[in-house]
Amino acid sequence: MKKLLLLLSVFVLTVSAYAQKTGVISGRITDPDGNFSLPGATVKLSEGNRYAVSNQTGDYEFLNIPAGTYQVEVSYIGYQAVTQPVVVEAGKNTVLNFSMGSGAETIDEVVVVGDALKGQARALNQQKN
Repeated sequence: MKKLLLLLSVFVLTVSAYAQKTGVISGRITDPDGNFSLPGATVKLSEGNRYAVSNQTGDYEFLNIPAGTYQVEVSYIGYQAVTQPVVVEAGKNTVLNFSMGSGAETIDEVVVVGDALKGQARALNQQKN
């Protein structure tokens, strides 16, 4: 019984010591005005190929990140990607919120050309066969 208690104590101390060397990065991703959350945004941590996806309220979280300096990049369809530096401290939760910039571009014009008769003729020929 004493050996089991000793083994359990060593395990708990080892896990808690490891946890003190890592931190957490979390935050919320919103539109440029900060009014709407962006669910499904991709969040990439520069080291170690770690990714997260924001939930329905735009929140994301990286757990067990070794202490150090990182770059966090957020991308979302229709918005410009945003990159911010972050310093992770051991045993702390670092909050990093993102406000995405608009990715819309204005162009002069779009010309759409179509030939309705070719499509109708092809459809009629397919019906005959």
